[in-house]
Amino acid sequence: MTDGVRDIVSGGIALLAAAALLRGLGERATRITAREALNGGSLSATVEPRGALGLLAGRATRVYVRGAANSIDGVPFTAEQSTRSPGIADRLVIDLRDVRVAGIDVRRLRASIPRVAFDPVSALSGHVRLTGAGTGTFEAEIPLGSIAVFLQRRFASISGASIGAEGGYITLSADIDMMGSPVPFTARGRPVVRAGRFIEIMEPQLTLSGASVPDILAGSMLSALTPILDLESDLHAGGWLRLQSVSNGDGTVRIGATARLPVRGDLGRRRDGE
Repeated sequence: MTDGVRDIVSGGIALLAAAALLRGLGERATRITAREALNGGSLSATVEPRGALGLLAGRATRVYVRGAANSIDGVPFTAEQSTRSPGIADRLVIDLRDVRVAGIDVRRLRASIPRVAFDPVSALSGHVRLTGAGTGTFEAEIPLGSIAVFLQRRFASISGASIGAEGGYITLSADIDMMGSPVPFTARGRPVVRAGRFIEIMEPQLTLSGASVPDILAGSMLSALTPILDLESDLHAGGWLRLQSVSNGDGTVRIGATARLPVRGDLGRRRDGE
């Protein structure tokens, strides 16, 4: 092997070693950053570079964060303004199982956000500064039992709540306090999204002690239980999610939303103005 060839081979090996080192540092920094946002449980992070030497240029095809038994309260990740040329990950995927979101047990939560920009220098120091992203998707599967616990906590007038779901409709069965006495109560309806923030019940059918409730009374009772979910006040997630759909199946209610990374300063101003 000539000296020139030897130098080329040595240089290639050195570049590959540097890329491998950057990948390790990037995955460690991603785990540390995710740990700050996702409390408890287990976490892992994978950084998939764009090509063997992609991370040397600050390019990755996907950053994948997996977790279980974590908890979230509010916006988990925000973007920060930066003057440096950003690194780009084609997609950030967050996949969590058995997670608590603002006190609500969620079977699975998955967000996929495209074109995530980050400060490549920050990753070398053990923390990833996100500087921007596109708009992606969010999905959550909430067990019916978790929804029953949440509604019982949210509405002090009901107790002994249970939830059933069939054919696009959900049924709440509970005792409702009426003048100090518990009365068996059911409410059946179709959950819908309103204004990207609320989940409400349409086509309601209400009963008290097994008897149908007249429309005029049903409207008054339903208004006290509407909305059944407020993305901002209940999940503290208005800064990064906008509801798109709600459906039921397999013992869960499934929520679909768009997801983005709010800029930290903008999020602060938004909260101050609420």
